[in-house]
Amino acid sequence: MFTPTDEQRAVLDTLPTADRLKVTAGAGAGKTAVLVQCAELMRGKKVLYTAFNRGIVQEGKGKFGANTDYLTSHKLAYDAVAKPYLKRLNDTTRQPGKEKAKLLRLLEPYRIGDLTLRPGTLARLASDGVENFCNGSDDEPQWFHMPNLDGIDQSESRALRQFLQPYAAEMWEELQLTDAQGGEKFPFTPNHFRKLWQLTRPTLPYDVLLVDEAQDSAEVFMDVIRRQGAQTVLIGDTAQAINEWAGARDAIQSFDAPELRLTQSFRFGQEVADEANLWLELLGTSMRITGTGSSLVGPSSDPTAVLTRTNGEAVVQLMQAQSSGRKVALAGTKAKSEIEQLCDAADGLKQGKGTHVKALMAFTYWSELQQYAHSEGRDLKPFVEVVDMHGTDVVRRALRELVAEQRAERVISTAHVSKGLEFERVKIGADFTEPTSGDGTPKDPSPQEIKLGYVALTRAQEQLDLGGLAWLRRRREREARGQSAGVHGGSELEVGR
Repeated sequence: MFTPTDEQRAVLDTLPTADRLKVTAGAGAGKTAVLVQCAELMRGKKVLYTAFNRGIVQEGKGKFGANTDYLTSHKLAYDAVAKPYLKRLNDTTRQPGKEKAKLLRLLEPYRIGDLTLRPGTLARLASDGVENFCNGSDDEPQWFHMPNLDGIDQSESRALRQFLQPYAAEMWEELQLTDAQGGEKFPFTPNHFRKLWQLTRPTLPYDVLLVDEAQDSAEVFMDVIRRQGAQTVLIGDTAQAINEWAGARDAIQSFDAPELRLTQSFRFGQEVADEANLWLELLGTSMRITGTGSSLVGPSSDPTAVLTRTNGEAVVQLMQAQSSGRKVALAGTKAKSEIEQLCDAADGLKQGKGTHVKALMAFTYWSELQQYAHSEGRDLKPFVEVVDMHGTDVVRRALRELVAEQRAERVISTAHVSKGLEFERVKIGADFTEPTSGDGTPKDPSPQEIKLGYVALTRAQEQLDLGGLAWLRRRREREARGQSAGVHGGSELEVGR
């Protein structure tokens, strides 16, 4: 039986008279349970339960009443507009960048200093720009939809993106052609038909819209939601809005509606909540969470999960765990293939052939990547170091020895992938380091970095080993000692007077 907390009761009491409502729910605060009760209150109405991720929607099935449909934005779009595009949608043949370039009549390379971007690479970047456009609410592809490349300065990056924009616009124009109209040049993806659907300004056939994990909803879908006349409830955690790369723009914060909060976490104890609140304070939000019961914050010699900032550190952690005899799993359906692609890219760079892997496209030689990783590119440093120490063959062998999560003694995951998961004993990877300015002075992380740290440490249930995130606790303790010394110093001065 569901027994609501006072905060949960406030949501349920407000709902009947609210046309729009947003609920900010801390990590582990039982938000889906609240949405189930919201749907129950609306028993006589037609309800849509939706989220950005099919797994979340599938998990909700069976929890709500018969008046509720469970659909992602892609499923809503598919049912409405996808039929004329099914031939291309069902064609899973991969199209090489060279072929894209030929179709776009993109025949000459683009040079940035010593870097040469070949036509196939340019076509892939234009295609990525179309994907970015399709995740947003703009009506046409613009230069700012084109991807940035690491390793080149801002003015060069803008010039490249402006060069790519006409090719992206041409690609989008062709993608809008149906199968019957001869639209067959480029592969057609679910993001393409969702964008076409959004541009029709659809009206959803529901009385109530319940949007779960709303902070991660792509702007293309939120544009549809905001245009509806239905009663709308958004629920999620703005401090966990870490999916900007997928077009999410923290829909909760920008949604014009009264706000309520769920601050009690049922996932972890107060000790973990205290650590989380340090990061919420650093983020500048007034939100604070409380735990239920107690958890241990301290070193763990046998964590059930290690959460990292980068794929490179994930490789380091999985190799260390395997060397100690543990069965190791890598969380996420794409994590293994992404690391394999990085290994392929490293081999190409070592041969001076460059790479088509987007994260490393700005480099032709391994030495260039090494230099960048040890100066500006801290995200790439763990991977460069593990390749320099062990080589790509050893990394690939470690990947082959991975086991399924249900058989694993330890799960390795990036913080991004870990979102929505929880583990008994969590250790934070060493690549969560305190950011510094050019002269080595500590500085505050960006809001996205703060959110990523908050997500990582709130995955813990029973024990949290702060690892690379311990720097914030140490900083606050230093500040407290400094303030204390200042107070005592002031007292001594006054006595002397």
